[in-house]
Amino acid sequence: MGNIPQAGSGLLADIKAGGHRLRLLVVETGYGVAANIYSFTESRWLFPPHYFSTLDIARQWSEWELRSYVKTIGKVPPRIKWISTKKGTPR
Repeated sequence: MGNIPQAGSGLLADIKAGGHRLRLLVVETGYGVAANIYSFTESRWLFPPHYFSTLDIARQWSEWELRSYVKTIGKVPPRIKWISTKKGTPR
């Protein structure tokens, strides 16, 4: 029971790729685990939210989409460091 996340818990990662600043956000909602990628550079969400059954699957989708997006803008995919949205600790 200790591994069951509380409602609203999740992960985030801030990414810099060239001149682009992005945020990956994976958070539990009433619909499931939502995964989004936000571009601070373009002031918009790059994808509509996608919903998954677990935080891990949502995190993997976010990483894959980020790497694909970064390649399309001609940048090298960065290392991703996730932080818990509840405790502020790296994951």
